[in-house]
Amino acid sequence: MKLFHWWGTEKIGGDKPQVFLNGTSDNGLQQVYKQVKVWKFDLSGVKPEISVLSKENEWIILQKPRKSFEDVVRSVLLAVNCLHVVKRNPYTSGKYFWSEVFRLYKVKHSEIWQITQL
Repeated sequence: MKLFHWWGTEKIGGDKPQVFLNGTSDNGLQQVYKQVKVWKFDLSGVKPEISVLSKENEWIILQKPRKSFEDVVRSVLLAVNCLHVVKRNPYTSGKYFWSEVFRLYKVKHSEIWQITQL
């Protein structure tokens, strides 16, 4: 699975490990289990969006991770939200990140090194 897909210009394919999306949609009414090829994030909206491209070439917007994956996904969501803030205002202060962005994910000062490793 590729890490990023930029602006629809890259070709998708090749021998890659298989990755699957497993979850629910429609407020939990429909079970989803699909092979995915690539993921992307969109920073152009009011809130950033993370999507995956299924094997059937359908983009699926990811909204809420399962409880068992929240810790794993938290760092990615935090990094994407930080990129979203910086894209909108490159001169954003560290104080803003602590009061607005990091607060949403309950980040402690001691955890910042983990996020910067992304």
